[in-house]
Amino acid sequence: PCVMEAKAGTLWVGGEYAARGTTEPVKLERLFPEGSEVVVLSMLEDSKGRVWLGTSRHGLYSWQEGKLTKLTDAALENRIIHALAEDQAGQLWLGTHVGLMCYDAGLRHKAEALPEYEVRCLLTDQHGALWIGTTGNGLVRARDGRFETLTKADILQAAQRHLRPEQVQILVVGKQADFDKPLSTFDTVQTIDITIPVPAGEKGPEATAETLAKGR
Repeated sequence: PCVMEAKAGTLWVGGEYAARGTTEPVKLERLFPEGSEVVVLSMLEDSKGRVWLGTSRHGLYSWQEGKLTKLTDAALENRIIHALAEDQAGQLWLGTHVGLMCYDAGLRHKAEALPEYEVRCLLTDQHGALWIGTTGNGLVRARDGRFETLTKADILQAAQRHLRPEQVQILVVGKQADFDKPLSTFDTVQTIDITIPVPAGEKGPEATAETLAKGR
């Protein structure tokens, strides 16, 4: 379900076989014992270098200095932790199937004002706002203790106000034969040749029926 590269270059892999290791060469070591029912759904490396692992109904874990530690909070045991984020104050936010959870910099659980929406994704921006993607309840922005919901209608209104369809261009890479209908069906098409020339003095490989079929 999730893959992450830590700042030190360590590769982290989630899922039912959660593991960590190196990328060159790829060498992974399981995080949980064989037969464990822990499934890792989300990951985050925080400002202190800790790697957080959100699971499906098995709590929240952190990895630091070679040690895996489970956060003690019974409220997490039945939560499906879809997303993790850290804000500018060092607070840890968890997006779960039954709402948003927050822990302060000292990992003390704080009360949340957001209703019990299913939260699927989280993002903290450069302005200090926390963006919360929900299932069926729109996009929510949290800032300065206030929650503001942006609905589909709000987003469409903003798009109509700021986007200029006549200025939008779409780049399509491929062969016409790969599409089920001519691209000109959608709008005017400008063909661009992106063939990579062979450097002067070098001769490229001879084309064969096999390479031509693959578009090389």
